[in-house]
Amino acid sequence: MIWIDGREVAAEGSLLDACRAAGADVPAFCEEPRLSAGGHCRACMVEMDGRMVAACTTPAAEGAVIHTQSERVQAYRRDLGELMLREASPQGWVGERIRAWGATGGRYGVAVPLGRQDHSHATIHFDADHCIRCRRCLRACEEIEGAFVFAIEGRGEASHLAWGGIPFSETDCVTCGACVELCPAGALVAGEAK
Repeated sequence: MIWIDGREVAAEGSLLDACRAAGADVPAFCEEPRLSAGGHCRACMVEMDGRMVAACTTPAAEGAVIHTQSERVQAYRRDLGELMLREASPQGWVGERIRAWGATGGRYGVAVPLGRQDHSHATIHFDADHCIRCRRCLRACEEIEGAFVFAIEGRGEASHLAWGGIPFSETDCVTCGACVELCPAGALVAGEAK
């Protein structure tokens, strides 16, 4: 058994699985049931036996004591939101969640719009200003479709979603739509070519 916010549940699967079984609200921006565990976004960090761990990639260990809403976890999420706002302007449920954490862009500043967009594809549009680099699109393309259209280029703050430096319409995209369906921040959306 494992204790999550004082509730005892079976120690099965990942900590994220156990937290959800316990009814705990643990965000996971890069997690998707159809994809392998990524551990990229770090939104699912929880306190386990006094240390911070990523719930999506940490196995539920027998006897562990987990806190999902401690003051330390809440401060971490608020700071993570501030860092994300420094690098992007996420839309959709990710943007809503970051604002709910109390992140405003006041600590590190807000992202300067890059204006890097690609509307060349007939049905998929990309706006770098919304991308949080969670890699859900990349993993969906690889794991669901078996294609390798996306990559992450650069390191740290300079890292960005890429596809070989060509217009998106010229990639090997088969228009399956998995990237658009799984993008949590509004960076990849359906639309008509301009």
